[in-house]
Amino acid sequence: MKVLNRAIKSTAIMRTLFCGIASTVSASRLSANFAHAKAIRGPLTSRRSNSTTTAAAASVLPFDVVSGTAVIPHPAKADKGGEDACFAGVRDDGATIVGVADGVGGWAELGVDPARFSRLLMFNAEEVMRTRKTLLPIDLVESLRDAWVKARAERGSSTACVCAIGDEVTEAFPPARALTCANLGDSGFVLIRDGEVVALSESQQHNFNFPYQLGSDPGSDTPDQADQYMINMRAGDVLVVGTDGLFDNVYNEEIVSLVKEASQVGSVSPDKLAEAIASFASFKADQPSSRTPFADAARAAGLRFEGGKMDDITVVVSTALAK
Repeated sequence: MKVLNRAIKSTAIMRTLFCGIASTVSASRLSANFAHAKAIRGPLTSRRSNSTTTAAAASVLPFDVVSGTAVIPHPAKADKGGEDACFAGVRDDGATIVGVADGVGGWAELGVDPARFSRLLMFNAEEVMRTRKTLLPIDLVESLRDAWVKARAERGSSTACVCAIGDEVTEAFPPARALTCANLGDSGFVLIRDGEVVALSESQQHNFNFPYQLGSDPGSDTPDQADQYMINMRAGDVLVVGTDGLFDNVYNEEIVSLVKEASQVGSVSPDKLAEAIASFASFKADQPSSRTPFADAARAAGLRFEGGKMDDITVVVSTALAK
């Protein structure tokens, strides 16, 4: 459970955009390889965003982007879909926008549902990013600020990572589109190209397991503290965005291995890849002997901890498909 910022604010009726309910993957224990992860029993209902845009927008872009989401709630929170939230979509101009948020579980001790804040924050962020004229890193920070101001009607707090793959071609060869991200807390992203991580976010922590968070408390962290990123994204690249349920349990090189295995299997959709990555994280989270980034961080902080960390797991995969 994360440490939360002190809190007191009034509540309000919540509007939601939560891909977790629609895209929850079975939390059955799975093998640590992609081939087995593909064989999850039962329907996998992760939503995949439609990469089709207006003809004018699509014709000038060097590649299309297709996104898929997967959410595996903490077993104790499965009845409500967990406390993470996310979105993934394509704007009318062809730009792709994605976001993830992790509601801070400590609020439950105060009688507050942590999911309400994270869902409202992502609903607002998606709404603002769809209409923003430009999607530079500072625009994403300002989008988070607008979303946060509206979300503070609810009590709670959440980490947040939002990314955009722009609708313009950058001055690069091979042709590229600008990937921009703003990350606050211990959610994050990795960008994979040709079997290697070419860009990734850094976790923001006040102390061990005490991430930066946007919340209703007057002492909350603010969107201005978010790290900002701008990277060229090329055809064939794979962007993986996730909450700490992913990055606490899975090393970046393991994510790369899953992406590489997917490419070797053949044409694997982003939603199926997101499901495989989330399932692998869920498998490791439930293993008391797993070697995990969270256990490494705990030992570095002078604490004794072994194995995986059970948590909500949210993964969004966006793949750049060459035309």
